[in-house]
Formats: sequence, C-alpha cells, structure tokens
Amino acid sequence: MHLPINPQTIFYRVIDRALRWAQVLNGLGSFLGKKKTGRYHGVRQRTVYAASDPLVTLTEAAFYEALGVQERIGMTLLQHTQQLPPLTAASFRLWAFRLNQPPWVIDVEHNTAFVVFQHPPFVLRNPTSGFYQPTQDLMDAVFGHPAPPPPAQKAWGAKVPSVRTPRVLWPPLPPSQAYQPFHYAFLLQPNQNQLPATLVARWNLEVEFLDKFTQTSVTPHTTLVDWERPQITLVPVAGAGVVSALGNRPNGQDYQPGIPYRIDINYN
Repeated sequence: MHLPINPQTIFYRVIDRALRWAQVLNGLGSFLGKKKTGRYHGVRQRTVYAASDPLVTLTEAAFYEALGVQERIGMTLLQHTQQLPPLTAASFRLWAFRLNQPPWVIDVEHNTAFVVFQHPPFVLRNPTSGFYQPTQDLMDAVFGHPAPPPPAQKAWGAKVPSVRTPRVLWPPLPPSQAYQPFHYAFLLQPNQNQLPATLVARWNLEVEFLDKFTQTSVTPHTTLVDWERPQITLVPVAGAGVVSALGNRPNGQDYQPGIPYRIDINYN
C-alpha cells in the first residue's frame, strides 16, 4: 500500500488566480480552514491536493465553481436575477509542476490499506461537499502510520479517489472494476513551508455552465442549467502549451489552449 512517486511526474493543481507561485504549494488554504477544502485534512493541517491527471484537477475545480455560481444565484435579489447570465466563473488558475522530492504515499484503496485502517470503500466516495469526518480520520491514521521497512519510506500523503470525476467503464472489465480517477493529498512535513517543486506551466481557467437544452450560454429565458457538463477553456500564461492527458488513463484527452471543452462532474 506504500507507493513511491516517479520524480518525472507532472502534477496539476488549481487555486485562486490571485495567488502567486510561492503560494501554490504552501498548504495554507487547508491550514486556515478555507471553505473549498476539507475531505482529507482537518483543522490546522497543512495539506496540498494535486493530481497527475489534469482532468481530475479541472473537474474538482469546476465542481466548486458550480457551488459558487449556485450560491450567487441563491443570494441574488429577484429584481437583479435577469442580470446573472451568462453563468461564467473565472477565478481559478491551473498550475503544472514537478515535485523536487516526491514523498511516498499510502494508496487508501489498496487491499492492505482496507485491512490496516478498517475503512469501508464507500466512505471514500461519499458525495457530501461539507462533512468529511471519516476521511479526515483516515488521513490522521495515514500520518500516524509507522514507517515500513526499507526501501519504503514513511508516507507523507495519500493516493485517494476523486469523488467528482466520473469512473471510466473499460470493457471487458465489469462496472465494479471501472477505472477510478484519483489524486493526491500531500502533508507538509514539520520543517516545510511549502512542497519543494519546479514550475512547468500555468493557465487561467474559465468555466461556463450552459443551457441544458440549447447547449449554449444561459440567458434570462433558460429553464434548466446543465450543471453536470460545464464548458472549460484554458487560457495560457507566459506561452504555456497543451495540457497532456495522463498516459495510462482510458479515453484520455489532451487540452489545447484557447479551445472550449466539455467535462463531466459527478454530483452523487
């Protein structure tokens, strides 16, 4: 269940566009209790969420953008609701980087992990967006787990399933063995102010939620919003190029800058 990470792995992380590179991997968002985090960290735990699969990062970010847009709709006075469309969000930036010294992690879906930590698999995919007690407890158990015999090392993080990214059916495997998109929750060590990493590229992330029937921008006449399939566009910063799909992901797709793509969000 202990996994090393290839140092050549490119990771992706989406955070607020106003933040700079020095703030991307410092874990202060989790430490200060930001609203948009929490599944694998508790109070005052500096944790960095990142994915080697760019689609996972984009999907998780789009989900929280959806919550923000929905909240904005719900808090708008009736006489101002005509001014809400189009339903766009542009507060995030996608960062690509390599970790200089990737830590070992524990795969919480490994058969050994289920025996050691005694967690039912379904708690890892609980769709709640606000209550995370069992997975926070699991991360505490990962942190407290003793180091295994060499050459393995103490885990400073976990490989965890992405709740918001749909599973991929891949015949001839049965549905129960469908490909599960994943990401990582990295714990900062006591002597770290941030995860040491090398910046690869960055893009601004634009998200738009469309009319479910016309598949075009929402207007004051829209009846239903397609919250499950937003449109995303990556706008390159400093000449960033294509975002390449994870190599072993079934039906993986590259994302060209400036081209809109539709992605699927899992809400349940």
